[in-house]
Amino acid sequence: MKGPASTQALDRMLPLTRAGIGLLLVLAVLNGAFLFFVPARAEADYAWAIMPPVNAAFMGAGYLAGVLATGLAVFGARCWRSVRSLVPAFCVLGVTLLAATLIHADKFRWDYAPTWGWTAVYASIPPLTIYFWFSQNRVARDEPPADPDPRLGPLPNLLFGVGLVLLVVAAALFAAPEGLLGDWPWSLTPLLARVEVVPLLVEL
Repeated sequence: MKGPASTQALDRMLPLTRAGIGLLLVLAVLNGAFLFFVPARAEADYAWAIMPPVNAAFMGAGYLAGVLATGLAVFGARCWRSVRSLVPAFCVLGVTLLAATLIHADKFRWDYAPTWGWTAVYASIPPLTIYFWFSQNRVARDEPPADPDPRLGPLPNLLFGVGLVLLVVAAALFAAPEGLLGDWPWSLTPLLARVEVVPLLVEL
């Protein structure tokens, strides 16, 4: 029977996986700080013109919110099982933002280098996260037994229900944003709905 140290060794996070998450952390910090702290610059200095500035700030806040989980994965997690729940979130983020880019390609500045950087990042996230998943599974052979905390009571089911509602809203907003933006608290375009609101709802 394997002890804790042996199980942890089999479930270790590979250096390449940690480096990949670390790169996403750096990009999230830089992108989030730019959009949140100088949102007025996003109209002229981003992959597409984001206006009014509140939209850029909202999008930046979403990136900065993701910094916490990504930072904990890079600096705090020792085992793969502690961070593997990020894989679906990263895949959804990459797929939805790449799809939004292709749907609204006419809004993007294709003569501007950061636009190609944006596209390359979100096109590469899904295949890379899947690669990391399979690489980790080759060394993480032991699946720890489930250990639910009875003190949580109905909270897990409640959170699952809230997550399901957010997923349905996100899917509707991505598929047909035009029909839902009339009730939004501020001016929002279909492109912004797909690249800032939908990923945030899915990640939550």
